[in-house]
Formats: sequence, C-alpha cells, structure tokens
Amino acid sequence: MNTRNSQIKGSTFNQISQLVEEQCQQIEEWNNSKFDEDKIPLGIQELINQTVHKAFNDKVNRVTKDILITRIYELEIAWKIQRLKDVARFIGDIPKYSVGTEINKKLDTQESLVSQGGVSLTNLIDDIYKLPVIVRRATIETTNDAEDNEHHLLEEYNNVRTSLIKQCILIEVNEEKLKNTKDISNKVKSLESAIKETYGRDCDLKEYLPKFFQTLHESLDEMRDSLEQLVKSTNTSPEKRQHIEKILAEFNNQ
Repeated sequence: MNTRNSQIKGSTFNQISQLVEEQCQQIEEWNNSKFDEDKIPLGIQELINQTVHKAFNDKVNRVTKDILITRIYELEIAWKIQRLKDVARFIGDIPKYSVGTEINKKLDTQESLVSQGGVSLTNLIDDIYKLPVIVRRATIETTNDAEDNEHHLLEEYNNVRTSLIKQCILIEVNEEKLKNTKDISNKVKSLESAIKETYGRDCDLKEYLPKFFQTLHESLDEMRDSLEQLVKSTNTSPEKRQHIEKILAEFNNQ
C-alpha cells in the first residue's frame, strides 16, 4: 500500500488514471479464478467467473473510475498544499530569508487572488526565480526525528523550487515560440491584404500564389541567363565578371 501511495503522490492526472486502470485490470485478472477441474466441473467454473465478472463491472465502470481518479487527484493537490505549508512554516522561522512568511501570505490570500483574476504571470515567474536555495548545515551530532523531518522538508522545498524554475523556463521558451509564430502569421496576413488590395478582394490566393511563383522562377531563370552571357562577354571587365560570378554562385546555392 505504501508503494502504491508513493506512486500516486507527485503524479499527473493522466498518470493517476493509468494507475487506476492498471489496478482494475489486475483485479479483473484475479477474478478469472482457476479451479481444480477434478473437483469443480468446467461449466460451473465458467458460471462463477461470469457472475464475478458481472458483479465487478456493475460496481467498477467508467463513471466510478472517473470519480475515483478525480478524488485521488484532489487528495494529491490537498497533500501538496499541506506539504508546501509545512515547508513554509519551517523556513518561515529563518529571518535571513523570510521565505516561509511570504509563501504563507500567498496561500492565505489565494482565494482573493483568484477572485481578482489571479496574479501577473511575469511577476509570478520573477518571484519564483528569486526563491533561494536553502542548504541545511550538517552537524556531527546524531540527529533526532525532528531534525530528520526538517531536513526532509528543506530537501522537498528545494526540489519544488527546481521543478517550478524548470516550468518557468519552459513557459518563457514557449512564449518566445508563440511570439515568433504570431510574427509569421502577421506577415502572411499582411501579404494577403496587399495581394487583395492590388488584385481585388475576389482574388483566389490558391490560384494566384502558384502563378506568382512560376512567374518569379521564370524571371530568375532569365536573369541567370543574362548574367551568364555577361560573364562570357569579352566586354565585361574582370571586376564585374568576378562580381557576377559571385551572384551566380548564390543563385546556384538557392
């Protein structure tokens, strides 16, 4: 049971769902009991298994699974908040950092923050980056249970801090990617508007763009032919020939 609880804690909703499905699958396999054929006829064995399987399915269906998964997830969230409060209470006694007090203020005002629409994501990320790494000074003396618990809380706080920072970095990277995507989208929309302003609102882009690129390629081919003729011409100076050859090399690399 302890192992199963440790698997649930720290899991995502999908991981909890997968764990519940696996446990239900194991129970179903256990329900397919094997009997001694010499003592119990095969027909009665099948009837017993069918009855047990039906009773199990009546009790454990998609609805009851979803209720169980949701309840486990809610308990995990409550457990995380309680552990965070435990960490906050402990490190709140350290005047050097006063981190615990600040975290407690955040937790105490959680409902008011939600009612006001939450906090700024940028400010929240800045606050997370400012969370200090707290190192417990090792002592030679034998530690007691209270000190072991304090050490565990500090270690958990640092783990949570590291996880939050990784999530913040991921958010910032994705925000940058989203910004680049929006920039590209705006350029495409601007090009579309320019085309329709020039050729009319009824211009079909699916027909226009292929014709445009075909015309562009034909013009580039003509330009390449003209440049090649200039290179072969005796009237072209060495400096111009060198410059034209450089342009042709760029054409060929495209």
